[in-house]
Amino acid sequence: MEIVDPTRKRVSLLNTGMVQALKVVEAYNLHTFPNLHCLRNLARQEDIIIGSFPFKGRITETYIRTPDGIALLTVKRGLPEAELKHALAHGLGHHFLHKAPGIYVQKILESRLEEDAEDFAAVLLVPPAALKSMGKRISPREMAHLSRIPYPLACRRADLAEKYML
Repeated sequence: MEIVDPTRKRVSLLNTGMVQALKVVEAYNLHTFPNLHCLRNLARQEDIIIGSFPFKGRITETYIRTPDGIALLTVKRGLPEAELKHALAHGLGHHFLHKAPGIYVQKILESRLEEDAEDFAAVLLVPPAALKSMGKRISPREMAHLSRIPYPLACRRADLAEKYML
């Protein structure tokens, strides 16, 4: 998908994670910061089973699809709200992007699939309309506070907004 500025000059190509997130935002009418209830409803509508597990270390989420098509998203038990939203959105990214298994380990994004899932999460949790509704350029810290997401994810979203005017 190509982003075009008002003067009709080509700006940049969006990656798969951003394109899919924008499609989901439109399909599910997500124009404000989604809360946990909204993310769980989205998973339910996609027939994703959500569970929790006391993962050790930095593992916060896993997504798998069984050979017979059952989608399982497991998040680390006891995560604070911001990290739980991030884990759910990242897992939803795997579901909408490629259906391949994924394990999210905090601060480790070693593949294009993980990068795309992370961009998906950033755009899903801070949709363009929610960002635009603030009416001014906000700092990643303000964004993290208003959307209740982790600061590093807000930094990623701010970078995407600046780079792609999105």
